[in-house]
Amino acid sequence: MMLLPLTLLFAFLAAPAFATPDDNNAYLALTTNGPIIGHPAANAPGVTEYLGIPYAAPPIGPLRFAAPQPYSGSNETFIASHYGYTCPQTASARVAYPDRTPQAQRIVAAFAGQLNHTQSEDCLTLNIWTRTTTSSPNSSTAAGDPSAKEEEEVPLKPILVFIHGGRFTIGESNTPFFDGTKLAASQDLIVVTINYRVSIFGFPGDAAGLKNLAFRDQRLAVEWVRDNAAAFGGDAGRIVVAGQSAGGAAVDYWAYAHRDDPVVAGIVPMSGNVWSFPVSSESTAAERWANVSAAAGCAAGVEGGVLDCMRGKDFEVIKKAVAGLKLPTVSGQGRSEAVFQPTVDNETVFNQEVLKKMTDAGEFARVPYLVGNTDFEAGYYRWAAYGAGSILTDAQWDNFNLVTFTCPSTYGAAARARFGVPSWVYRYGGDWDNLRLYPNSSAYHGSDMHALFGNSEEVSGLPEEEPQTGLTRVVMEAWAAFARDSRGALHDLGWGEYSDNILVELGFNKSALPTFASPQKYASTCASLNLSFYSD
Repeated sequence: MMLLPLTLLFAFLAAPAFATPDDNNAYLALTTNGPIIGHPAANAPGVTEYLGIPYAAPPIGPLRFAAPQPYSGSNETFIASHYGYTCPQTASARVAYPDRTPQAQRIVAAFAGQLNHTQSEDCLTLNIWTRTTTSSPNSSTAAGDPSAKEEEEVPLKPILVFIHGGRFTIGESNTPFFDGTKLAASQDLIVVTINYRVSIFGFPGDAAGLKNLAFRDQRLAVEWVRDNAAAFGGDAGRIVVAGQSAGGAAVDYWAYAHRDDPVVAGIVPMSGNVWSFPVSSESTAAERWANVSAAAGCAAGVEGGVLDCMRGKDFEVIKKAVAGLKLPTVSGQGRSEAVFQPTVDNETVFNQEVLKKMTDAGEFARVPYLVGNTDFEAGYYRWAAYGAGSILTDAQWDNFNLVTFTCPSTYGAAARARFGVPSWVYRYGGDWDNLRLYPNSSAYHGSDMHALFGNSEEVSGLPEEEPQTGLTRVVMEAWAAFARDSRGALHDLGWGEYSDNILVELGFNKSALPTFASPQKYASTCASLNLSFYSD
């Protein structure tokens, strides 16, 4: 963290009200943390970025394996110039997939946490991108100073908070995949990405302790955004939370866990929701916790207790113990479990029977819902499965796509529609040359992230095709519209709801324009499936 003495802050605050973007106070935000100074984004001087902002106290010592605590703030200025540390995790191994393209390893490395960034438990940070204004955005309001000279009122912006995936085991915000510069520049939207604890640090199995700490991290991050929205020119009443893969499941669980106080105005699960991935029972999580604790030198009966012993270990020792635990068996074709993953506590994560009853009763946050997946999610999972020595038939992969993504997306949208909640379903079919992993990787898991964030060239090192750039504009506009007015703005773009029997097709046949189909075009067999086989 970079801090400035308070005397320098007074110099910034003394700058005239007509300050230009060349003055530091144009990048100053007064927050509950204290003063924060951003900087122009490297490739978009019209965008200000604030990187590595702590939203929680470092989860170290007694806060390891504990609920996140709010950041206590500081009287010194935080210089938000660099991403925060990556949360402790073990990167997935590189895979020598046959017939891979020259850019494939580069793409997978950026997506799968293989960028070798420095890890630390002091990792609970977030990043913000917003178009630069000519004065410190709402800083007087944020500081609570009624005597401050009034500046020209600027309309507050909608906010998109994005939660990365990674099977609850890997992932970070410090990757070109999720750089929010272009999205913020294109749509005048505030874009936020976050880090949260993963693996055993985010989903510990201690029988007596809190479960699903990662989901609690995410909640605290969004509450921080809500409480500080005005400091960055954002509208706390128009926060939308989106997530991809495990992040999609996380934001969908959000709707059930926080049904009475969702904070957000809309939810966007992308390529994953509550029906997509396995969860652990408390007994399974406790068994894995006991095995890892013993391997780390904290077996049952250790002096001071297992939990205190585990809190005293170097995190690298714990990572090594987790890596040495045999992975669970595959839960269905193509769908592997993580050693430490969401665990049923019926508070933040629910067993499938309870979840089904809650869904049928409409016991979820009644906020608009934009859900979907790519046309061939398995294009990426084939890569990972090959590395694990698993080779499935085309028919098995088609079934994997159906039961893990297509049907869960359809089911989630249908449940909302039954209770009059606006819901939209999309299907992403963009298959672009610069993003191909191997000859028939198609519109694979994660490939739609480039349409949302616009960074395919930065990730792959190869230029985009013209219709690809056009499609990116369409997707950015749609997601920004949903953030701006989650109940009505997609109608203005001509997107019909699920209740209108409409699914939005994006990028098929290399088209920059959306097309429309019935959801049953892809989900006709979903009614015969039992989605309750995902728990152990």
